[in-house]
Amino acid sequence: KIADRSRALLPPAQKGRKQSQQTPVSDLCTDPLVRPEESVEGDEQQAFLSEISEEDVEVLRQREEALLQIERDMLDVNQIMKDLASMVHEQGDTIDSIEEYIQTTSSHVESANQELAKASHHQGVFLSCSQYSWNTSTGITIT
Repeated sequence: KIADRSRALLPPAQKGRKQSQQTPVSDLCTDPLVRPEESVEGDEQQAFLSEISEEDVEVLRQREEALLQIERDMLDVNQIMKDLASMVHEQGDTIDSIEEYIQTTSSHVESANQELAKASHHQGVFLSCSQYSWNTSTGITIT
C-alpha cells in the first residue's frame, strides 16, 4: 500500500530511482523533490510523508534486507549448480573411460576363451596321439 502510493507520487523522472530505505523521514521532508511549496503535488507528498511512521520505514528496511539475502542465496545456489555441472561433466569423462576399459577387457576375455578352447582341443589331440603312440610302442592294441 505504501509502495503504491509512493510510486504514484514520484515524478516520472524519479520513478526509476530507488529511494534508500534507511533515509529518515526528516531528511525526506528537506529533499527538494518533496518540498510542498514547489507544486500542488507537494501537499500530497507532505501528507504522505507525515503518514509514514518509523515502523513503516523499519518494515521497508527489513524487506530490503530480506530481498538482498534472497539475492545472495540465489547467487550461492547458482554457483553450486555450476559446480555440480562441472563435476557431472568430469564424471561423465571418467565413466566413458571405464566403459572403454570394460569393452577392451571383454574383448580380451573372449579372445582368451577362444585360445583356451584351442589349447584344450590341441591337448586332447596330443594326448590321444601320445596314447596311440605309447600303445603301439608297447604292442597293446585297443579294440
